Amino acid sequence: MLLLGEGILSLLIVDTSITYKYYISFYSGILSVISLQYLHFRSQPHHANDHAMCRSVKAGSIFVALMQVYSFALVSVGLSYKLLLFEYIYERGRMTGHHRSLRKLVTALRNLTGGTTSKYSSEERRPWLANFFCEALAVAFLCLELMILTHRGIRYHANQWKKHIIGGSILVMIRMGLIIFIASLGTYVQDPDTLALIGLAVILAQVLTRIAGDMAFPHSNAHEDAESDEDSEDESRPNVTHARAEHTNNDKNVDKKHGEHEP
Repeated sequence: MLLLGEGILSLLIVDTSITYKYYISFYSGILSVISLQYLHFRSQPHHANDHAMCRSVKAGSIFVALMQVYSFALVSVGLSYKLLLFEYIYERGRMTGHHRSLRKLVTALRNLTGGTTSKYSSEERRPWLANFFCEALAVAFLCLELMILTHRGIRYHANQWKKHIIGGSILVMIRMGLIIFIASLGTYVQDPDTLALIGLAVILAQVLTRIAGDMAFPHSNAHEDAESDEDSEDESRPNVTHARAEHTNNDKNVDKKHGEHEP
């Protein structure tokens, strides 16, 4: 929640530019972060017993490692949306002191990767920014898919796939295709508004495939199975907490003795 909130904050602290492309990128970024939040919780179990940490030590360790990479990817996605908005600030020449500091930071980071010390034009910045944004989003998607496997295990998902080979294969191909598509998008799309819109569309497509998968392949939760087992055990044993209202033979004899002494 903190990392997703930082993504929203990254969009809000950028100065506005009165252009329609700026607002397309801005609102696409807001909707994208909200959709990422929904996708995250849609991909995680809703009970502790269904979590990878409760399944085994190995699954829990893999989940923790994936969560670290996933967190870095979310931070990178939030930073990417911020840099996409800054492209319109650069175009208008509104370089305040804060903007100059950010541009120096970006320039220093690029110098470490072999860039020159001169100022970069939009033609030089945008390909790097597009690849950074698309690859960060692809890593986030991939980590979510792998975390789903840690919760239930590969064997469980393989059995589910065998029961529904056609539908399961279609969903897997769509999800993997979306990851490959977004990872390679930066090589041929560099416009900030186009990147933001396509990124939003891919995130929504991931959400739809997650919902479709849950509807097509429903599965019972571990805690629900445990509760059903407890209910069946309770039904097999008599409930000794309820009072017994039946008269026994001893009770009838006592009533007769009391009746003899009554006038």
